Amino acid sequence: MVYIAIVFASLAAGAVLSLISTPKSFIASFFGVVSAVSASFIALGIAVWSLFTGQSFAGILPGNIPCLFSAFRAIFLIPVALIGFAGALHSVRYIGNSPKHGLTGVYYFAYNLTLLAMMCCIFFTSRISFLLAWEIMGLASFMLVYFDFRTRGVDRASWIYLLSCEAGGLLLMFSFTHAGIAALVCGLLGFGLKAGFPVLHVWLPKAHPVAPAPVSALMSGAMVNLGIFGILTFYDVSAKSCGWTFGILGIIGTLAGIMFSLTKRNIKAILAYSTVENCGIITFGIGCGLIGKAYQLPGLEFFGFLGAFMHLINHASLKGALFLGAGSVYHSSGCLDADKLGGLIRKMPSTGKMFTMASLALAGLPPFNAFISELIIYVALFAGLAGAKSVPIALFCASGIVILGASGAFALASLIRASSGVFFGEPRDSEIFEAAKTESSLMGRAMFITLIPSLIIMLLADKMALFVLRAITPFISLKPEISDAAVTRVTSILSPLCRMNIIITVVAFLLCVAVRRLRRRRQVLFSPTWDCGYVKPTARMQYTSSALVQSITDFFSPLFGIVSRKRGFAISGEQGSDLADRIFWNFIFRVTARWSEKIHRFQTGYLHFYILVMVCALFIMLLWAYFSGGAN
Repeated sequence: MVYIAIVFASLAAGAVLSLISTPKSFIASFFGVVSAVSASFIALGIAVWSLFTGQSFAGILPGNIPCLFSAFRAIFLIPVALIGFAGALHSVRYIGNSPKHGLTGVYYFAYNLTLLAMMCCIFFTSRISFLLAWEIMGLASFMLVYFDFRTRGVDRASWIYLLSCEAGGLLLMFSFTHAGIAALVCGLLGFGLKAGFPVLHVWLPKAHPVAPAPVSALMSGAMVNLGIFGILTFYDVSAKSCGWTFGILGIIGTLAGIMFSLTKRNIKAILAYSTVENCGIITFGIGCGLIGKAYQLPGLEFFGFLGAFMHLINHASLKGALFLGAGSVYHSSGCLDADKLGGLIRKMPSTGKMFTMASLALAGLPPFNAFISELIIYVALFAGLAGAKSVPIALFCASGIVILGASGAFALASLIRASSGVFFGEPRDSEIFEAAKTESSLMGRAMFITLIPSLIIMLLADKMALFVLRAITPFISLKPEISDAAVTRVTSILSPLCRMNIIITVVAFLLCVAVRRLRRRRQVLFSPTWDCGYVKPTARMQYTSSALVQSITDFFSPLFGIVSRKRGFAISGEQGSDLADRIFWNFIFRVTARWSEKIHRFQTGYLHFYILVMVCALFIMLLWAYFSGGAN
């Protein structure tokens, strides 16, 4: 417990000292970065130790706050600590010592406070202390989303994010103070708002494009996981209905999330919808595990849970790196529009290579780490299909196989068009390209740090799977002999893959070294590629990012809300809107705005009127307490 107290104290002190030092940006940055880096490093050590040893501990913090830590909680703490560490380093260059608003201290205050609240949510066991940490996390992260308040669109995105945080908090308050099915439904809605469940994902594509890149990395790679953590920690989800709910929500989120990313050209908006997709994969894997547990299908249960939690770590690592890479692009060029960028790999070679590799990995291509976790979920589905004792389960497993395959294809199209549109080809806007700065080595190191778990799982997946299995043992209800057979099956599947990945990695490394040495010995001539008779290819002769996926968006135009399009012209721009926005959220926002205008009339500006309203409200509450029995 001493180390946990040190982590909390470091983050709290860093937040306060940064805020006090706001007038002096360098000092504020120093306090903020040092405290976040040191606390995240210690927390990461605690998480890795618990995951690898399987040990847990409990205790009481000052203030009589009960705490618990276990290998299961370590799975959620690793992304928080890792991305918190890398994000603090990345912020040194991204925010700088003298940002345009002069609010460096406010940024690091909110950043450290967000990290502190996220870690408290993982350690705290009391529902009251958890709710307090959850509320602080929402308010502090709102400050970060609103940080660039003078930028167009930040006000609306921040307002939507704040509303989702407060709505989730109110639902959790109701859930924690009641019992029965109503409490469970409110808990799923409250935590689902944070986890990006379908329809409830409204804040993700709004907040991420406007938030600072390190904040987007922290929120997308770590914060969304806390929604899943809350559901699994505070509720009994062993009922069959919970399994089907998770499974269906996962299927919808997996496909819808990645499809709507195809309509965006802002890099961070693309990544935000990719988060909805990957959270859908995690939710779907958990749903497979719960259905297998409820219907006594060992393969579906075992591999479903394992694949879900392996993918949780994989997604956190890759998405954190991609958002930090997007931040490096914005820091260099001042632009996030994939249709205006291009050729940036000439100025940002390391960032371009890591961004492309992370995109390929997140699309589920072998031999990368996300392929391994998705493969395990495929094994679960085939096992469930083979042992299905009813038509609904067989249809669920079969549709899951098809939808996972389709979402993988869409993910490849979406992420590759983002990386290729930004880093490869000719610059589409010569002014942006010429003004772009060379990459920051510190930003590149921060991006690489987040990729370390991906490399470990890619090369040692068979070993890591055993650690994850030990951490999620409380969720698996298999008999020892069946569990041992499943572990043997996992090892037999993953060990050959790991050996192949090690060989591929070594060969690729040796080839890179050989090519670099050859380039040093020989002069390399650069000239235009074959240009079909043109003297020099121009940016107008290449696909834009949007045009690369035009055939897909054309086919699904009714779903994307595309009304009309003139044929024969190059496609460039956002081509549609979110189906959940059109059908549900726009109506909610209109109704809320209408009622807000009516309530606004009570804002008269007269102090006496406000005092009268407060007295009336207090009198009504006293009457309510008396007649409801509270006076006794």
